[in-house]
Amino acid sequence: MSQNLVYRLAGCALLAAIACLSPLCARAQHASLCQGKEYALFSCTLESKKIVSACAAGDPSEPRSIKAVAYRYGTLETKEIAIPGDPRTYRQVLRFSEVTNKPESKRTEDDVYLRFIRGAYSYMPYAAAGDGFDVGGVAVFKGRTLLKREQCVPETRDFDINHHEAERSGIPSESYAQALRFWKAILPEQSAVMAHPDEMQ
Repeated sequence: MSQNLVYRLAGCALLAAIACLSPLCARAQHASLCQGKEYALFSCTLESKKIVSACAAGDPSEPRSIKAVAYRYGTLETKEIAIPGDPRTYRQVLRFSEVTNKPESKRTEDDVYLRFIRGAYSYMPYAAAGDGFDVGGVAVFKGRTLLKREQCVPETRDFDINHHEAERSGIPSESYAQALRFWKAILPEQSAVMAHPDEMQ
């Protein structure tokens, strides 16, 4: 291989790397509304082309620590909803639910949501997977009434929080009975929550 060709290939690789720093390249990967040193507890591009993200920030000296959490909805250019105004107050507005099959059950299911509360409204990014389904998106409730549900484009979805991490971060957990009221409005009919509730916990 000639030296000139080596230089040209190296130059092309450098240009490709620089190009991938652009917003256009970011959209082609997993876009999120997290900023700076935040990381995504949940993020996806919705079928409407909007983005929904739950972003956390922590102490850099403590990997995966959570000191602030924010819910954001909109586009990379325009954030339409942000809860709370001060992400450090997340414990006042955030609830967590993880519903799964009992150990003795023959079902396999894990359903997780984060519920951000603003007045009478709840904004809930969620992911749920079980026998025959794997869904995720964001649901909006007024009280117990489902107002809107948007699905994620599947290959863009990231959900990276569990019960132990939520508990360690001081995020209050919903009671099982309270969570079921929301889950029954979101989950598909084949979910064990709908068809075999006695096998879930």
